[in-house]
Amino acid sequence: MRTFKYRARNQTGKIVEGTVSAQDTNDAHQKLESLRLLPVELALASGAIKRQSIIIGGHVKDQELIVFTRQLATLLKAGVPVLQALQALRKQTENPILSHALEEIEKNVTGGAKLSEAMAEFPKIFSQEYTSIVVSGESGADLVEVLYRMADWMEHEFETRTEISTAMRYPIMVLLSMILAFVVLMLFVIPKFAEFYGRMKVDLPLPTRIMIGSNEFINDNWVILLAALLAIIIAAPMSLKLPSVRLWWDRFKLKAPIVGPIYRKMIMSRFSRIMAMLVRNGVPVIKALEMAPTVVNNMHLKLNAAEARRVIQGGGSVFEGFESAKIFPPIMTQLIAIGEKTGSLDEMLDFVVAQYEMDIKYELRTLNSTIEPVVTIILGVGVLFLALAIYLPIWNLHSAYEGTSKQKPGITSPSDVGL
Repeated sequence: MRTFKYRARNQTGKIVEGTVSAQDTNDAHQKLESLRLLPVELALASGAIKRQSIIIGGHVKDQELIVFTRQLATLLKAGVPVLQALQALRKQTENPILSHALEEIEKNVTGGAKLSEAMAEFPKIFSQEYTSIVVSGESGADLVEVLYRMADWMEHEFETRTEISTAMRYPIMVLLSMILAFVVLMLFVIPKFAEFYGRMKVDLPLPTRIMIGSNEFINDNWVILLAALLAIIIAAPMSLKLPSVRLWWDRFKLKAPIVGPIYRKMIMSRFSRIMAMLVRNGVPVIKALEMAPTVVNNMHLKLNAAEARRVIQGGGSVFEGFESAKIFPPIMTQLIAIGEKTGSLDEMLDFVVAQYEMDIKYELRTLNSTIEPVVTIILGVGVLFLALAIYLPIWNLHSAYEGTSKQKPGITSPSDVGL
């Protein structure tokens, strides 16, 4: 028995809410009808989802989910029933977490649940976006085609993330090397020079004073600095749960130097791809505008999509709705206007996706050439500063010694002049 949460109308037409235990959705409908309630909404209770999530735990890799989705589509296209397809995929998967999830999904489907309902019980594996797209395929569109398109989308997302990771590998390695070098200098090198220069009764140049002062500040306050660093590491993720902070951060990512334009095109491409997929599968534009932003996970985009949805619900056209949301670029809104007039909105959104994908691939290829000069300049400035801080006093001492030697030929070392 499973627990279903429902919203229904009673005999007086009033909306009532509650839960009912049943074997499947059909059984739940029958029980509500026996109570003289007309179901408006019926879904598995969140408690059931949490229980399954606790049982499953662990992690399923993106590649494994992509392979599962594509293989499921292939089996269904070949005419294999859903239950047999799930059994075959469960037996061949090597991931015990995914295998257990498929076993539970198979049991739920056998009990009368839809595939999307059974998948929704495992949100850590099948996200809300995943199950929503499956729902659109079950609701009248071609489920096989939906699964193939979703596999293509997931594969493209994985390849994009891999390309970004590869492009950022060099600057991250350089940054970590700089941090390591800074720690070694502060712990072992600079204290020796500070001790040496401390015995010299001469004025030190500004870079050397900054270096020694930084070393003394860190040595005197390392406990406070370490506590502050740990506090930032812990507090930063927690602060992102605050709506105002999350909105600021999501807006900043869109305007960040170097990576901001790439990120903006990525979320627009992802949003357009999901919108095209949903619209093609018969999902109304208003509902698609509600579902698509959840894939992007950017609060600024979600607010703009909500504004577009409000305009359309108020009687405006799809073009007017998107135009009212300032985040969408003019080329995208103009193509949407053409698609709305010609009845080919999904095709125009596909065109937007293709354009953004070309731009993203080009910018990812040039990302290294953009970052390398910046990293090189920062590294060069750091090395130059350390070189000046360490060697300028030595040069000054040498110059002072030579000048004094010319005035007093009998002097043979800097100690003879009181240095």
